[in-house]
Amino acid sequence: MNIVALGFLLLIAFILQYLLTYIQIQSFHKYYRKMRQKGCVVIGRKKGAFRAGAIVMFAIDDKQKVIDGAVMQGVTVLARFHRYDAFKGINVATINEGDCKALGLSKSLTSAILDGVVTFKTVANGDEVSMPPSPFIKIYRKLKFNS
Repeated sequence: MNIVALGFLLLIAFILQYLLTYIQIQSFHKYYRKMRQKGCVVIGRKKGAFRAGAIVMFAIDDKQKVIDGAVMQGVTVLARFHRYDAFKGINVATINEGDCKALGLSKSLTSAILDGVVTFKTVANGDEVSMPPSPFIKIYRKLKFNS
């Protein structure tokens, strides 16, 4: 296989990846807009490098009870959001790991839900949610400290 054909295949793969990511982000925005119309939105996420990642969204009312939920779980950009009502009517601050285990949820989905609960509690207390460092920052820090 010559270099031009390989370059062309890489370009096609890049464009396909971009389009599928765009569609996935549109799915996120669609569900976020729906949730936002119902009330405040709690979002939890669990990144998955080589495992399935998960994002969960809960619309909550003024009493902090879950009105509606949506979840996206998967390894590829083909994953889409779908409704998830298992926690409907429950106070978001009281959701714990035991509740997730009782429902038989996967580890990534459980982590995403618990991340959303922690984020909600942090914001409710008036604190700021800190973003985890990117992979590049992590590498930079390791190289800097090892020098």
